[in-house]
Amino acid sequence: LPGIGTIGMTKSFSDRIINLLSGVSRVEIKNAVDEINELLKKRVHQSSKEYNHIKRQIRAGIIDHFPKPIPWDEELSMAYLVSHMNSTYSIVTRILKELEIQLNKENKILNTKMVLDFGSGTGSGIFAVHEFNKQNSNLSTIKKSNTLYTAVEINPFMNQICSALLPTSIENDVNFTSYLFQGKESESYNLVLSSFSLNEIVDKQERRAVIQSLWRHTAIGGYAVFIEYGSPLGFGIIQEARGSIINDVYHPGVVVAP
Repeated sequence: LPGIGTIGMTKSFSDRIINLLSGVSRVEIKNAVDEINELLKKRVHQSSKEYNHIKRQIRAGIIDHFPKPIPWDEELSMAYLVSHMNSTYSIVTRILKELEIQLNKENKILNTKMVLDFGSGTGSGIFAVHEFNKQNSNLSTIKKSNTLYTAVEINPFMNQICSALLPTSIENDVNFTSYLFQGKESESYNLVLSSFSLNEIVDKQERRAVIQSLWRHTAIGGYAVFIEYGSPLGFGIIQEARGSIINDVYHPGVVVAP
């Protein structure tokens, strides 16, 4: 990547994944990977009829044409680790690096002191931020202690995988929870991540409420990063998030990048 270089998991991270998979049947994992790929394909590839329907909904500002939620169990969670964790890690890493480059031009530093990862899954976002911090010496000017992570994930199997993969250096810095805290007592975060998670929320009112909540968990001067699949559905969700944040009556935001 221009100005960034090749993005991939570190060897220590890959070794932890291999170790976790050492007792798992390759045949079972292959079958589960095929199943998860088919389920996720419905979120990326739509028929021409579905495509046109979603385009009309985007123009109207209403999106309700969603695939059924994926029935995440232990096998499908492990299959996601094998087939999609590396790509999600790479995407989050690239976004962090591009955001850093843009902020550096304005003599600003990307603060990752407090991080909220919504739909944290197997931990791609957490590990991407962790590696970003290790490689970024500028953060020492704003960090006086470890980064604190809040991993919001309703799936217990995903949480188990993430917890098993955590490096010992941050295993005490990650708080796992199955829901977003609400109200005045809720934490504010310098960086809020949502990677391929909003497409799992079928109900549009619930989805918009989650987007608003994530933005209100973002500290003044902080950044919220929303990532979705490059499809009409994913585009529509991002449009939804942008509109909600820009028009927020309490804390209107500014779009840094598309």
